Amino acid sequence: MICVALSDKKSLEDINKFKLAELRLDMLKLDDAEISDVFSKNKNLIATCRETYYSREERLFILKNAVSSGAAYVDVEIEADAEFKKEIIPLAKSKNCKVIISYHNFDNTPSKEDLENIIIESLKDGADVVKITTFANSPEDAARVLSLYCVNRPRPLTAFCMGDAGRITRVACVRLGAPFTYASYSQATQTANGQIYYEDMRYIFDRI
Repeated sequence: MICVALSDKKSLEDINKFKLAELRLDMLKLDDAEISDVFSKNKNLIATCRETYYSREERLFILKNAVSSGAAYVDVEIEADAEFKKEIIPLAKSKNCKVIISYHNFDNTPSKEDLENIIIESLKDGADVVKITTFANSPEDAARVLSLYCVNRPRPLTAFCMGDAGRITRVACVRLGAPFTYASYSQATQTANGQIYYEDMRYIFDRI
């Protein structure tokens, strides 16, 4: 499945076109009522709010609002403090909202051992889906991330790479067992390095 990352208000006009969409709430900057409205009307959304514009307390409030309003998934960074996780994860479980514990490395790809430890930690935190996104500086980095699919997991894993060397992993991960991969809404609205445009991604999947 393709998850489309939506990061500007205009993109919300097409929200019903996608089987799954990630709302980058740190970029959309919706008010409380708008967040409640969009998540209550659409049951195929991931709530994500990165550490950019909002304070820790504001992010917590935003994500709790999204979860309580009907988010299908909530993305919680593995680096989030224990109290932050303690407020979000049990709430999500009580609302039948699946928890994505995410790890991002924008510089490189750690060792296989380190990546496995990240998966273990994410599962201990209560992940329903583990997300690992690293920067591939070489084809070997991309291959190392894809090798994570060689192990049977108790919970779904979506792992792929940023950067030109990692673009293939954004397609291959779904063929190897990831429940979904991420694509950009348009050529101009990438939310990560190397993200593939939705229409291009759909074209690829229709032919493989």
